[in-house]
Amino acid sequence: DTPDHKTTTNASSSPPAACLLDSLSSDVLQYMLSFLHHSELHRIRLVSKEWNTLCDTAQRVLALHRRTPCEHIKYWMLKLRHLRVIEVSHNLHIDSQFLIWLKKEYLPLKMKEREHDGTASEYRAHKQLNPITILHADSERTTDEFIDLHLHLNMSYCFGIECVEEPQLYGRGGVNGHNVWLTKLINEYTPYGCSFNFYGNFRIINPSPTLEPRHVVELQLYSLKHDEVQHCFKHASMANRQFTGPLPRFERMIKNGYPIMIGWDQCHIIHDGVDAAQQQQQQPHTLSAVHPHDGYVSPLSSDDDEYVEHGTLKPSKQHFIVILHKLQKRETFKWTLSRQKLPPFAQCWMTDSVCPCHAN
Repeated sequence: DTPDHKTTTNASSSPPAACLLDSLSSDVLQYMLSFLHHSELHRIRLVSKEWNTLCDTAQRVLALHRRTPCEHIKYWMLKLRHLRVIEVSHNLHIDSQFLIWLKKEYLPLKMKEREHDGTASEYRAHKQLNPITILHADSERTTDEFIDLHLHLNMSYCFGIECVEEPQLYGRGGVNGHNVWLTKLINEYTPYGCSFNFYGNFRIINPSPTLEPRHVVELQLYSLKHDEVQHCFKHASMANRQFTGPLPRFERMIKNGYPIMIGWDQCHIIHDGVDAAQQQQQQPHTLSAVHPHDGYVSPLSSDDDEYVEHGTLKPSKQHFIVILHKLQKRETFKWTLSRQKLPPFAQCWMTDSVCPCHAN
């Protein structure tokens, strides 16, 4: 069952053909089974149980509906022991408690399962073949170093996830959750082949050199949609904060001057005249170990409008056109972002200005 981003209902519509076929198949099967002896029914039950076990063993991807409760998600995650991808993007029930369960229960359990299932056999074989090497140069290594979970968890756009630790005021009213606990979760299990996708979760993502400009725009837009202006303000540049801050003043400006931004219904983002949906290669969907200098770029002292990244000259400013719809209204805005040069946000993409404009 995969998540649906746009759900439509029609009370007068007839049941889908697939549902009718399923119902008909069940009736026919029940009718056929009524002629069988109880011993044959038991044999069929054993075969079905074996098939169920084989399916559980073979399944590598778990993709659930966005409305699936957390308890059901946990049930399937524990039942399917050989998962490689867990897809719960846009889920309405994933929250911080789910992350705590991952760190304290699920991932430690997967580590033990991998060890008992023979994932650490490489270590045991290495120890038997190289006892002298193990004794002298490898004495401190454990079987954990040979365990590979090979697991990806996609929890993008799960807005129930919040900062596990209390946020603090930063600068002129921005809110930055410490997220030390979340950082520990990522850094602890990334070495064992775990990767995490928290793309779009505005409450737990703070300014970072690893964020792409479009991602910053999305984070601000979703924070405004949920009427949490403080998370929008934390991605404003220092120059922007000097002009629009502190946070209470910034919040009054948004709600009184641009009410369409709060609780918008639909949003369309355009970058440099190209539909942003066609530029998915710019989105880093996988979040691995957190390093403060990931994606580091060196600014050019001779030209403030460009910077060098991996030997390539790139503009230090990015512009996006954002079209918002709310009820019957439609307004267009221009987002301008720049690569910051001064600490504490050096090398971070942050918003310099947002202004209304007319769509072409």
